[in-house]
Amino acid sequence: MLDLPRQSYYPFEQSKLFYHRKQMELYLNKQTVFPIVYELSLSGVCDQNCLYCACKNYRSDSMLKWSEIKKVIDEIARIGKSITITGGGEPSLNRNLLRAVKYAKDKDLSVGLITNGSNICCNDLLEMEQYVSFVRFSIDSAVKETYCRLRGTTESTYLKLMNTISSYMSLSKREKTKSIVGVQIVWVDQSRADIEESVRFFVDLEVDFVQIRPVDNVAYERHTLSNITYSLETGFLINLIQNYSNSHTQIIPNVNKFEDYINNQTRKSYIGCQGANFTASIGHDNKVYFCCSHIGDIAYEIGDLSHSTLVEILQSDKRANLIRDVNHADCQFQCRNHHLNKVLEKFDLLSGGQQLQFLDNFTSDNYPFHYEFL
Repeated sequence: MLDLPRQSYYPFEQSKLFYHRKQMELYLNKQTVFPIVYELSLSGVCDQNCLYCACKNYRSDSMLKWSEIKKVIDEIARIGKSITITGGGEPSLNRNLLRAVKYAKDKDLSVGLITNGSNICCNDLLEMEQYVSFVRFSIDSAVKETYCRLRGTTESTYLKLMNTISSYMSLSKREKTKSIVGVQIVWVDQSRADIEESVRFFVDLEVDFVQIRPVDNVAYERHTLSNITYSLETGFLINLIQNYSNSHTQIIPNVNKFEDYINNQTRKSYIGCQGANFTASIGHDNKVYFCCSHIGDIAYEIGDLSHSTLVEILQSDKRANLIRDVNHADCQFQCRNHHLNKVLEKFDLLSGGQQLQFLDNFTSDNYPFHYEFL
């Protein structure tokens, strides 16, 4: 077993699901559950060409208009708790990004942003920090050559991005806004040799967290691991945490994903996708999709916001049928809801009384940081 600490403020820990008592009781009673977190793709356009991108087949010139963004935020605010602005494409290419962040916050939603950062300047971040709960930069590597190779972009983009993050960290007043800023680096053969150097670079900048994850954006196959080869060294991960985590920066390997690979437990043993009860994705084409991995895939389009309300779409038979019977062969290897599904699979083995007793452990007296992001 890979024994890595699970830092308390990491915003994507699956056990946070159980703090949402109302949604869990609807789930137990087999009623329609309105998701807790909504992933919003503002743009189908991306200015990078990452080697492992899962969205390449569904890129488009579509971008949500302000009227569409405002309408869907209004609808989410009536039934949800948080929005993660992501993609699809690169959200900062939509000129309405800052406006969307502000408006969602004004509607009492928690807002997260996942971006490649290439179109965001320091002043944008300074203006956004009072509205966002977190910003995560998808960077992959702090080493210039590796960054450019993995992300299919240029040296000038790399230099601009690093300057933006460095400038922002020196000027930020995040301690007053309680927002956090972090970076994601990936563990693949092309970046393995650079991981410690990347961690050291971002620790020196005093970002709040450095997330390390194995690349999992490949098609799921029941009996095989992946067509990407991993060289996983448990001791190396533990040393990164022990040597570099400090009062400013948490080093956060994506524990669940690494444990699955190391312990050869990546198989989707569950049926359907119960995790999709608690998440939903709005595409840059103003359509609602079963999950973020399927944005743009017509087979997983569950409704069109131009013709139906969000509530109507979430109550649709198509969503219910996919939750019950989704074909895992169409899914990514370790998909968006994989670990939610694994947690729910264990929860469903409990008796009704045991389930309610278990939920009693998760109360508003001990909400974890960013509990509204799953």
